[in-house]
Amino acid sequence: MTTRFNVPTNLPKMICLVGVGLLGACTIQSSPDDERVAEGQDALCASSVVINPSRSLFVTDSVALGRFSFNRVMSQIVARGNVGKQSPLSVYQQWWDTQNDASHAKTTGPHCDDSATTVNGFPIDCPRQEGMLAATDPFVSGSPDSYVPVALVNRIDLSPSSAKAQASCGQYRIVFGKVSGLTNGGDRDLIIFEAVLRNPHPELGISGCMPVAQMWGDLSGNNDPVSRADALENFYFNGLPGFSPVVDPANYGMVGQSGYGGPATTGQIRTNQFMPNRPYFNLPPLGQQWQLREFKVTRECTGGVDPGPVNDKVISPPSPASCKLVIRQDSVKQNPFGGLFTTSPGPLGAQFQQDFLAQVPDLVPDDVNGISSAYPEVYSAGQSSEQDSSNDYRNRLASNPAFQGLITGKLAAIGRSDLTWQNVADRATTQSCAGCHQLTSNLDVGGGVIWPSSNGFTQISENGTLSPALTTRFLPHRKLVLETLLNGSACSPSPVTSVGETLGGGNGVN
Repeated sequence: MTTRFNVPTNLPKMICLVGVGLLGACTIQSSPDDERVAEGQDALCASSVVINPSRSLFVTDSVALGRFSFNRVMSQIVARGNVGKQSPLSVYQQWWDTQNDASHAKTTGPHCDDSATTVNGFPIDCPRQEGMLAATDPFVSGSPDSYVPVALVNRIDLSPSSAKAQASCGQYRIVFGKVSGLTNGGDRDLIIFEAVLRNPHPELGISGCMPVAQMWGDLSGNNDPVSRADALENFYFNGLPGFSPVVDPANYGMVGQSGYGGPATTGQIRTNQFMPNRPYFNLPPLGQQWQLREFKVTRECTGGVDPGPVNDKVISPPSPASCKLVIRQDSVKQNPFGGLFTTSPGPLGAQFQQDFLAQVPDLVPDDVNGISSAYPEVYSAGQSSEQDSSNDYRNRLASNPAFQGLITGKLAAIGRSDLTWQNVADRATTQSCAGCHQLTSNLDVGGGVIWPSSNGFTQISENGTLSPALTTRFLPHRKLVLETLLNGSACSPSPVTSVGETLGGGNGVN
């Protein structure tokens, strides 16, 4: 399939082949009304966009972040949820009450022991120290339990490469850190709002996302921090022409039976939790380990099921008075439950181990940005722990020599006998949240590949410090992805072949 699109500012027309990936080989389209194209490819490439990662990929400047208070984000989520008089504070407190069992509940629920302390059928810690937050007000300025914006993140590289999922233009994130984490290493909580933005013209593939790519690309050449902040504020809270605002409950999971409007593929809210120093209500500190969790915004109505979108179109929702937003804990995507690797994997084990063997070719590339995995949701764990062996797949595989042998045989079959089953298990761990954030930091994963280092449990700290993994490996790759999208592959010094080639896995969680 060949798709033609017009880039909205000073870039020439291109023809991009998008049948294999969202961005295949792009070539200049000759046009009598475009004299620059007639001057040849050299002239085009000389004027191509060069991306500044700190402006167009991972924004941490204070002028822009000043527009993104936690109160404003939560308030817009509630307002656009069409739920009448529900307050941002009540939604926040209900959200963190999911970390409490019923005996410590502060709201009507849900709570972590509502379904036998499992998520997606897999066990979770219940209660968690962070349940304390259900009794706090995060909107009190200067409170240790308030939040500061840490970064705005462009993940257009997560635009899926398959035609089936081209309703998405990638993820657009807002990272917040709890104020206490700036000074107290035992009272930290980071929140990432990870919106999946709907492509208003999925029939055009990635071409329908070009206004978004151009907006982010334009920031690199804009030397006015106020003007850049204006553009980001408009994108996140108002939306570009034809696009919804980024900050919208439909972009954080509110679809289907749980809500109305929005595409089939939605985003989520992720948390990075570590509060062992805090007393748990009237009990001593629980002292729990560092852990990542994932949540979805739902819209729940009395008097009948919220009907959801019809043919992927927004329809009139039920009366706001009958509905409320509820943030529910969800499974942690692309994080298979560690027990599935063992000799006692449960009823899903045999099928998982066959599915895992099919992942091996995607785990063996000798570039960290090429390593990937994509598992069915049925295998996703309810939590991703960073301080024990539950998410360390090499450790879990160590007790299963039969599975080790199958992996070794698969490596031989694809011509990678230089790698071991241990290397494959480590590479699989890199694609999990806990792996990329901590467990595989600076780890030799075979084939001459060293997995890059995090900051220690985080990829960005509360004071805005980026990890070596981001600065040395992930952001340079994302820079090439965006430059290739805006300029065409012929003008990129080391072009990528697909905007979606990092979809899923460890690179998707940073």
